[in-house]
Amino acid sequence: MTQLHEMTMRASRVQSSATRIRFLAPSFYLVIGAVFLTFGLYHEKPIGGLLTILGASMGLYGIVVLVASNRAYGRNSQKS
Repeated sequence: MTQLHEMTMRASRVQSSATRIRFLAPSFYLVIGAVFLTFGLYHEKPIGGLLTILGASMGLYGIVVLVASNRAYGRNSQKS
């Protein structure tokens, strides 16, 4: 039982020390989504349409991941 408690405490210390990491995935998706969206808007129809859809989807997914990570690991989350 003490090993489980020690593992939980160690995991909470590691998680609290990695605050900047939670912005890595959302920023990646937002940047790649913006690049795809830009290329999609400035290219011809067949490939441009696909790139526009992919860019908008990745940008939306980046926003969703950012909101979810802020809700899960934000400053207002309960510490145990």
